[in-house]
Amino acid sequence: MKTILLITGRILPLSAQGIRYNNLIKYLKNGNRIIHLTFDKSLFSLSDIDNYEIKDQFLIDFKRRLIRFLFKYINLIFPDEYRYLKNNYLHALKTISLKYEIDTIIIGMTPFSFMELAQKIKIYYKSFKIIGDLSDPFSFNAQIINKNQKIKNKRQSYELKYLPFFDIIIVLNRKIQKYYSELLSGYGTIISVVEQGVNEGFINVNKTKETKKIFKNFIYAGGFYKGFREPFQLYRAVESIDTIVLHVYGAIKKQYRGNNLRNIIYHGYISQEELITRFKDSDVIVLIDNAYGIQVPGKIIECITIGKPILFIYENEKSPSLDYIKKAGNVFLCKNSTNDIVKSLGLLLNSGSNIVDTFDPTPFLWESLAKDYSSLINS
Repeated sequence: MKTILLITGRILPLSAQGIRYNNLIKYLKNGNRIIHLTFDKSLFSLSDIDNYEIKDQFLIDFKRRLIRFLFKYINLIFPDEYRYLKNNYLHALKTISLKYEIDTIIIGMTPFSFMELAQKIKIYYKSFKIIGDLSDPFSFNAQIINKNQKIKNKRQSYELKYLPFFDIIIVLNRKIQKYYSELLSGYGTIISVVEQGVNEGFINVNKTKETKKIFKNFIYAGGFYKGFREPFQLYRAVESIDTIVLHVYGAIKKQYRGNNLRNIIYHGYISQEELITRFKDSDVIVLIDNAYGIQVPGKIIECITIGKPILFIYENEKSPSLDYIKKAGNVFLCKNSTNDIVKSLGLLLNSGSNIVDTFDPTPFLWESLAKDYSSLINS
């Protein structure tokens, strides 16, 4: 049995990180002792394990907010405000290590400044295996790809300074793995992939009934971003076909809402449970891929596993999303242009019941991914 300490920042239960750790720890705690150190356990705690938080919560949160204000308006704090709470985490770790014989520490990143924790931990606790769970790439993050090279170089130098102190870094797809394997070549740090998983409620909901011959209700769930994931070509394509309706879910900003659209309905944000029901009731799922970068939108794997026909809109021929999408037989691919979308919609609408789902969701169940994680812990 291993004693594992998970360190997290200020995260919420329904955030991508919150969902990830809740599901992974549910399985990892079988046969292991798990301890959790977080920023504020009233915001995020894991069930049936010991949860700890950093001390002097009010003063620390005030300090964090002040630093964040300076970061936003003066832009002097790099990489984020949590860098100045590092000693609070190390002090809490010292207290926890006196109570438990820790074997492995998993550090959840973001925040990216948590990379610095690995260096300090290796100084004082040389025997600990340190695993970094990297939610997104830092030096090749989609937010900075189109910014100047100086920013990229600064971030890359930061990673090269601190990431070699990790024994293992876990990333979300193979293109991110390739990027960090090349960046850290020669340092001995292992880069492994453990994707963001799916709950069983998503899987193969379409198996319970025959594929429809008429496709009317299309669903899109997620956000839109300028130059990165835009809906306007999709809107024009949908408006050109009278027989379909697109239902859009999420906190959609005003600039991404069309005017006087007949075939598009905005529903706002709904819970994960409600979203599963909406997916079940829909005929076709619409996905818009990131226009650039090596990150995979969070909904991609979830939506493939549902088993419904998918209209997949993309621009980047080298997108990591295609590694997953092309494994499914129920996907209609098209570029993000009105003409190409209309063409794929025509093929989809005329396909009848000839759509076959060939995607095997088993490797992406949280239970399967937890086994992969466990193998890394025990390696």
